[in-house]
Amino acid sequence: MSMLVDVIMGQTLGEIDISEDLILALSCGHALTMTSLDGMMEMNDYYENETDLRTGVVTYTGKKPLAGIEIGQVACHLCRKPISGLYRYGRRVKVAQLTERSKKFHLKQAKAMNNAQQAFDVARARVEENEAKLHLTLTKYTPEPRSEPPEASLRQIGKTPGDQLLPMSNFMNISQVYQIPTEQEDIWKNIMDPVQLSMKKFTDINKEALKSPSKKLFDAAVSHLYRIKAAPTFDVTSDEVTQPLLPTPSATASDIVNACILECGLPRDGHSGSSFVDSLQERINVLIFVVSKVTSAISRMDASNAGSGTNSGWYWLSEDLISCCMVHAEMLLEASLKGKRERTAAFAHMIRMDLILKTTQLVGSKPMPSEEEAQAQRLARADELMGQFMMEHQAIKDDCPIGIKPESLEKALALEKKMKTAIRIARGLSLYEPLSQEEKVELIRAVEQHLHGSGRWYLCPNGHPYVIGECGMAMEGSICPECGARVGGGDHTLLSTNTVNNEFEALRGR
Repeated sequence: MSMLVDVIMGQTLGEIDISEDLILALSCGHALTMTSLDGMMEMNDYYENETDLRTGVVTYTGKKPLAGIEIGQVACHLCRKPISGLYRYGRRVKVAQLTERSKKFHLKQAKAMNNAQQAFDVARARVEENEAKLHLTLTKYTPEPRSEPPEASLRQIGKTPGDQLLPMSNFMNISQVYQIPTEQEDIWKNIMDPVQLSMKKFTDINKEALKSPSKKLFDAAVSHLYRIKAAPTFDVTSDEVTQPLLPTPSATASDIVNACILECGLPRDGHSGSSFVDSLQERINVLIFVVSKVTSAISRMDASNAGSGTNSGWYWLSEDLISCCMVHAEMLLEASLKGKRERTAAFAHMIRMDLILKTTQLVGSKPMPSEEEAQAQRLARADELMGQFMMEHQAIKDDCPIGIKPESLEKALALEKKMKTAIRIARGLSLYEPLSQEEKVELIRAVEQHLHGSGRWYLCPNGHPYVIGECGMAMEGSICPECGARVGGGDHTLLSTNTVNNEFEALRGR
């Protein structure tokens, strides 16, 4: 009878009138008054209540929405064993148990994420060390010209099968689909294998995120509510089978699910949890790294033999990888908004801006087609890309969190500057305003003064002027800084695609 059962008033079991305040026995063998337990279990935070002003009796009338914050288990005041097994406090106990299980799950996911990130760092370093081997094969084995894309049925990168959540991203088997020489594919597989393994680690983390305790509970609760709402009932008065619990008489399956989600009150974790979002973000980082290596391969081939990169399967591989990145970025944005992760959402918008820029640069890397219809399609594509880019830029202006807004806007403006340049190239325009006759003469004089009167002027395949110093004969190749075409030559021989700039040569000496 001397057991303390009222932690508020400090009363023992013998001092309590059970007709005024019930005694509840705990699973550990100790006991507490209902008033004490109601306070310890924070019942006012979980249920709507009404208090009788005359008697002081509290009546709980309905459930409050869950706060969505982590809470700990409440322990017995005497032995510190967690309180459970009392139906009255089942909701509070289950939330605490869910919090505990979620903590263990998140720790496991965080450890896996750290291991995967370290593996990716090692993989990147290995690629950088061995990339020269790939570059040797690029110049040694020339791919078959591939001006037309592979068949749509073969291009699986970026597509999402019906039974999967993530888009396909196998960037290893490239010979059969993109007609890339097997010698190049073998070296590519060798140096990119650790990167593919890193991608698999992030994929496993992403899939595991959908098995979180809160996601399982959410799915079970929604499924249970759906069965209740969709259950038919026989109405004896009308002699008909009805469904009185539907949200509306004409509700679709989607309407019922949405109603169940609202009534469930649990967070939609899994698709918006931290490990799901973080692993998506890391998959994007892996793909962007792979895109950079494919783009580098295209540039190497074009530098060695004009057009050999942009007219090969490497070009279409790059296009598919960028498309795959964009699908991931859309998923990242959606998951970030669901999970109210504003910073990650801003990052997703920034990624989309960068990917649109890369797509535009890829479009502009090919020469402007000569056919009018093809030209019109290319111009329309450039306009479409610019529109998409500015929509993402506006989203950053409108929705970016204040804490990172100045930095984000600065990065967005830098990307916009690059985008305007890429759009001009994609539209077949010069990067610079046309020079007047006087400006051309001044330019030639300045260059001649620097070269002490030596050198000779030439035109790249797209008509952009450049000068070769000293004897004026081509001794090495280079890249036109305006359009990326191959210029120069070797052994005093000019590339066949380049010509003498007769206009500038005629202006010399004026």
